[in-house]
Amino acid sequence: MTQKTHKSHGLSRFDDLKYPADFSHVEYVNPDAPKGGHLKIAAVGILDTLNPYTPTGTPILEARPINYFFLGFLGLNEPLMAGTGNYSVAADEPKSAYGLIAESVEHPDNSQWITFNLRKDARFHDGHPITAADVVFSYHFLKTKGSVRYQMQLSLIDRVEIINDNSVRFYFKSSGNREQLFSAAELPVLPEHYWSDASIKKAKLDPPLGSGPYKITKVVPGTSITFSRVQDYWGKDLPINRGKYNFDQITLYFYQDVTVAFEAFKAGTVDMHFERVAKRWADAYDFPDVINGRVLKVEIPSKSMTITPVCVLNTRHPSLDNLQVRKALAYLMDFEWSNRTLFDHAYIRSASYFPYSAYAAEGLPSEEEIAVLSPYKNALPEGAQPDQCPA
Repeated sequence: MTQKTHKSHGLSRFDDLKYPADFSHVEYVNPDAPKGGHLKIAAVGILDTLNPYTPTGTPILEARPINYFFLGFLGLNEPLMAGTGNYSVAADEPKSAYGLIAESVEHPDNSQWITFNLRKDARFHDGHPITAADVVFSYHFLKTKGSVRYQMQLSLIDRVEIINDNSVRFYFKSSGNREQLFSAAELPVLPEHYWSDASIKKAKLDPPLGSGPYKITKVVPGTSITFSRVQDYWGKDLPINRGKYNFDQITLYFYQDVTVAFEAFKAGTVDMHFERVAKRWADAYDFPDVINGRVLKVEIPSKSMTITPVCVLNTRHPSLDNLQVRKALAYLMDFEWSNRTLFDHAYIRSASYFPYSAYAAEGLPSEEEIAVLSPYKNALPEGAQPDQCPA
């Protein structure tokens, strides 16, 4: 049976994109934001390589626990589409991506393949145009020589072929899975002319050739990296990019411990600090610069999906394969006491694996959700029926 082919400026897991083809910018940015300034921020971890693709060493993206890749400037080589993956994650739309290097995409109903039509003005920082050959090279290079992360991402893809200089098609090993389209869309596009004649083990502190809004301009081994905004960045006027990437320079300072990073913030070495420790949020922000207003303590609400900390019981273990035992263990967890005593009432009970996001469970299931769950009604335990449990 002939499959209907869809062509669009973006991809959505749920058949609907928030922004139309002629959108001018995403809603959560100021499209006319001023450019300039030098932002200094901290990361906790080690700095031993600038190569984000190597299977050895610790790339910048893996600095923990502060994941600045969500800000987009660490993506030295841009992906085909932006909004999902590790590059400039969308803040207002779940599981959707819009064209970046790719101007448009085409795919059939069964998601057996996807075609990316590249922008003709897309280029690397050295002026070389980004072509379909670079996309194919990136796929083979990362699948065979890249880190495990990329090998897993690309494992669903069967093959890639060039249609012309500006169009490339990915074929998947199976059909019917809309999710797999994003594994291709999130592929970072590497410059073939830079990597083809060299090992992925290029000098660890040599900044690789990129294509994004920033490039590395200064490295202090073991201490800091400075990114400078690319003045002639090819994609600066794209709707998906307008209002973003406004600092002229961003310096990332590396610390071995989050407490030391916090002290650097208090001393004024870095400009902002993302607090993840409830106890510290409650009682450590009484230093002079907070009191006199030079440092602002702000809670910023977000509907982006975040990692939910949970305890997962291994049901394969004989002592945990009984539902009643697991329920008993859950009742032993005194959330109210720990939240009051240890965390200064910082948390609320989670009713979902994805709280505060568009995926969050709220109330009882809708009629549509019940229709999906009803065929499994007899397999569900008491108390977890579609018309009884929260969505």
